[in-house]
Amino acid sequence: MGLSVRKLILAVLNAFWPLRCLSCRKGLPHDSSHPLCAACRDRVLSMPDPVCAVCGTHLPDGGEHCRRCRKEDFAFSAVRSFGPYDGPLRDLIRRFKYGGKDRLARTLAGLLKSAWDSYPEIRSAEVLAYVPLHHAAERERGYNQSRLLAKELAELLPGMPLADGAVRKVRNTASQTRLTREERAENLSSAFAVEDAGPFKGKNVLIVDDVCTTGSTLNELAKTLRRAGARRVFGLTLARD
Repeated sequence: MGLSVRKLILAVLNAFWPLRCLSCRKGLPHDSSHPLCAACRDRVLSMPDPVCAVCGTHLPDGGEHCRRCRKEDFAFSAVRSFGPYDGPLRDLIRRFKYGGKDRLARTLAGLLKSAWDSYPEIRSAEVLAYVPLHHAAERERGYNQSRLLAKELAELLPGMPLADGAVRKVRNTASQTRLTREERAENLSSAFAVEDAGPFKGKNVLIVDDVCTTGSTLNELAKTLRRAGARRVFGLTLARD
């Protein structure tokens, strides 16, 4: 296709069917390589320092551990997130998770790679896993967003294997959204099962997910992986709520 013809096609598309920024809805040119406008991209912020050594939540007053992690033990060694669940990042995750925008997986995996590069404490991981969806929930949504993120991240981490399908969710649990921390933990109890323990035995495992809120999901899955022989388990999410 000649350059002038391509310009004409783009001009028509931009005039009659403009793309929209997935956060502010401002028009984007059809040759844009990013789902956000420049202003919204500038508002996608990484997690501010310092963070809790265990759960990764921001500690505005400093210190090494948050109040909860000083009192409780978790099955995971550390969870880290790219940024706070806010602003354009939250909009992207919602579109990705609930709006059928599975094409966002590659863009969002780039943020996960940035977080991976920023936190050496999780980089002893030797194999990737992801939070599985129950088959009924995955059928309704059309895909598992955590699996798509993990697959894209594996492409960005040469030599890092993905244990695809090695873990499944055996109970279709209620939505965690309006549950308390205690109710979330109870809701997820025994929800996961390892189909193939081979990839995890004696290995450090990195679980990929979209958002960490209380850490209940990651903790329950980490328990399951450690029972299957994993040495240490880490979590990596796009956002921390």
